[in-house]
Amino acid sequence: MEEGQTIYHKELAEDDFHSSSQDHDYLDVFDTLPELNDRYRVRKIIGRGGNSTIVKARDLQLGRSVALKILKDQYKKKVKVSQRFINEALIMAYMQHPGIIPVYNLGKIGNNDVFYSMPIITGKTLRELYEDHNLKDLLKIFKTTCHTLAYAHEHNIIHRDIKPENIMMDEYQRVLLLDWGLARNLNEQEPQHDPMPEEKEMSRFEDKGDIRLTMNGEISGTPAYMAPEQTLGLGRSTSRGTDVFAMGIILYEILYGTHPFTREDSTNFRQIFNEIKNTTPHFPKRGRGGSLIHPSLVKICRRCLDKIPDQRYQDAIHLSEELDSFHKKIKKNALIKALLLICLFALCSSVTIFLYLNNYKTEVVKKDIQMCCMMLNRTKPSEEALNAVRLKLQMHKNDLHKADKKNLKFIVGRLQDLKSRGHQFESSLEILQKGALLP
Repeated sequence: MEEGQTIYHKELAEDDFHSSSQDHDYLDVFDTLPELNDRYRVRKIIGRGGNSTIVKARDLQLGRSVALKILKDQYKKKVKVSQRFINEALIMAYMQHPGIIPVYNLGKIGNNDVFYSMPIITGKTLRELYEDHNLKDLLKIFKTTCHTLAYAHEHNIIHRDIKPENIMMDEYQRVLLLDWGLARNLNEQEPQHDPMPEEKEMSRFEDKGDIRLTMNGEISGTPAYMAPEQTLGLGRSTSRGTDVFAMGIILYEILYGTHPFTREDSTNFRQIFNEIKNTTPHFPKRGRGGSLIHPSLVKICRRCLDKIPDQRYQDAIHLSEELDSFHKKIKKNALIKALLLICLFALCSSVTIFLYLNNYKTEVVKKDIQMCCMMLNRTKPSEEALNAVRLKLQMHKNDLHKADKKNLKFIVGRLQDLKSRGHQFESSLEILQKGALLP
């Protein structure tokens, strides 16, 4: 994203804006332009980019605040720059997607001043979100960005400046892909540039340590997020795969919290280009916050970062499909694990209940057999006591093996003695012999 486009980061309060004399002069110029003031009332300058100035204005027709992006004076007569500025607005207006900021209006002020209007968006860039979001949340943002880029690729538009500063989550939790100033419509021919010019022919401007290059007036991209073929400065060498490579760098940063090729503070673009073309990224098992990185994510990231364009995903559409497949697999595995845990819990619960009931049953049998011993221990048991013994033995006929053998032998002896005296205990003795495995 161009320097000064903090319009995408946060809207400055009017009371907080301290303009310089240059800013006042710039606003005075607007006051002399009736074509602008017929519809827009300029409030303040809220950003400056490489070739444009962004102002906050009031749309008098619709009664709302908007952002106006206006081409700078020094570029008004440069046909290529002016055409690229208009092309950016046309591309943004052409693509109707929740992840792309809409363009309200494209127009001219007088003969040369070109501008377009868009909403003022507040939120945080992905670079800022790196600090306070976990890996899971960052991967969701990445996946949503892939879907937005897939939409652009499906419509034959390539972005060519994918980086964390150009991905933003707004105040409504929408993920937006910003700054289409370098975007190219693949249906239209673009003149092929010469190979990388000498350093003296290149200019650069910095925004929080981020360098963006201009070659002979043509912005080529952000060095740290360029694909190897993009560093050659050949317009025709860029493709959908160029965007995929940049997405791979961002995915690596999300997974590991660092750039895969170069240092975060590196400002030597030739060194950056050399590292991108010749360095092989390392993929540790653990990444951001000590999280264990899933092998499938490593595989996806590694393919995105392949230095040979044909070996990468053809476009963000295929990358999105791979990510969707990965997330479906993760959800399916999570569901299977959840079901297995439920089954395991049910099994453990069943075993616990069974053991509890079995233990409870054992205690009941032991107590009842012990009670039978007490009733039979009398010299002359009552008929009620003998009937109670018969009932207990019948009740526990399948669980007599749980009782103490000593007590069972005592009962057998007493019943045989009582039988010899004329009491009927044949069935009870049979139960004891079978259930307790007594001779």
